[in-house]
Amino acid sequence: MSVPVKDVSARGQGWWARIAWSAYPFFPNPEASPMIVSRVSGIQWFFFGVIALLARPLGGQTIEELLTRAELTDFVETTSYEEVIALSESLAELSDNIHLTTFGYTNEGRALPLLVVGAPDASVA
Repeated sequence: MSVPVKDVSARGQGWWARIAWSAYPFFPNPEASPMIVSRVSGIQWFFFGVIALLARPLGGQTIEELLTRAELTDFVETTSYEEVIALSESLAELSDNIHLTTFGYTNEGRALPLLVVGAPDASVA
């Protein structure tokens, strides 16, 4: 079964330039089911490849190494202070854009960790 193509050249260029109207298998009326047909250009494939490469874990660490105790135990146990500090330090080592600092102290005198994500030379406006 051939798919009729509706001429929409007056609407502009790009991926909207061609719309195919499929009548099979779900809709008996060809006007009832628009299906967009597009061609992916080389530059689009390039950007897809760049995004795919950047999406992999940074620094070679696996996701399991960055999970908290609560996440590892299905929230049956809570994370200890030492584990929070270790996780915060691991995250800070992943990128120059992640900075570990503190924002106060607990009643027990332990520092409260604060992770700031941003450019290293960023300043308060």
